[in-house]
This record gives sequence, structure tokens and C-alpha cells, in this order.
Amino acid sequence: MSEKGPSAPPPARLGRYEVRAKIADGGMAAVYVARRDDGEVVAIKMIREEFARNKEFLTMLLDEAKIVSYLRHPNIVRYYELGDDGGHAFIAMELLFGQSLWNV
Repeated sequence: MSEKGPSAPPPARLGRYEVRAKIADGGMAAVYVARRDDGEVVAIKMIREEFARNKEFLTMLLDEAKIVSYLRHPNIVRYYELGDDGGHAFIAMELLFGQSLWNV
């Protein structure tokens, strides 16, 4: 159980990603570690279930994906794709290992 409250487990797959484990919780989304079909380990940001049908939250996720798709810098994680699988909207991005900025 997270500090944001209990949530349903994520689907085992989102498109070409096998979802493995939750690594973070946020106000509107949770972040999971996943393995892409080609074997690369990635981060998946998925809208929390209670917001998944809210157009405002879907628009925010879409806006975030549009913005990060234009950013290219060694200190910014790479954006891979915006997806939707069975009503589960998500952003797939590079997974970096280390401490979160919050902990630093």
C-alpha cells in the first residue's frame, strides 16, 4: 500500500511492455519498471486508476508527453512513447538508476 492509498495492481502488460514493479507514486500517476519486448528496461508512468477516465488528467498526460518529446539533454530522461492499452494511458521513458531528486 502506498502513502497515496491503496490502488489496483497494474496490468501485466501495456502494449509492448511487461510491467514488473511499482517504483514511485505521485498525485496523478504511478511509475513502474517494465521490460520492453526487445529486452530494454524502461520506466512507465501510468495515470492512477481513479483518474484514468477524467479527460482533464488525460490532457495533462498528453501535454506532458508532447513537451518531453521535444527535450534532448544528457540530464533529462529520454521519452520513448505515449500509449494507451485497454484504457490505461501511459508514457514510456528511459529508466535511470540512482537516488531521486527528492531524496538528494
